[in-house]
Amino acid sequence: MTVSEEYAELLEYSRNEILNVCERRKNEGLFDVLFAFVLSESGEMYSGKAFESSQPQFGFCAERHAINQMQYEETEKSEIKSMLIAGPVPKGSDHVVMPCGACRHAVNEFGNEETDIICTNFIRTEENWNLFEEMERFNPNQLYPEAYEPVEWE
Repeated sequence: MTVSEEYAELLEYSRNEILNVCERRKNEGLFDVLFAFVLSESGEMYSGKAFESSQPQFGFCAERHAINQMQYEETEKSEIKSMLIAGPVPKGSDHVVMPCGACRHAVNEFGNEETDIICTNFIRTEENWNLFEEMERFNPNQLYPEAYEPVEWE
């Protein structure tokens, strides 16, 4: 995937955030986790990290965390211009990390038909991390083609 100048800033922001958080986690003996980054229509960027708990129902995904940060800093009417989702994969893997069904619904609800979702991965090496070797771009309709729409009762 070629990256336009429009996404260069999102990629650079995401790269720096991932490296900073992963380095801290590595120093504490923790595993790498999934990250999501939102560029809102206002031009602001927001970060999200998967929250994992011993009680699965308390956890939430990085995508919804980043969307919530956008809504917290702006409003619930804010829209996603683009989103980058990056997850750790084993060395030699060529697949990108995709959002779960709940996150696909959230991106569909708070994005629009022009929203770009960039799915990618990163690999921890002994010295560092290899970031964004594989990237695929989607729009909300490609990820969630039969989107749920609430019914208006008359």
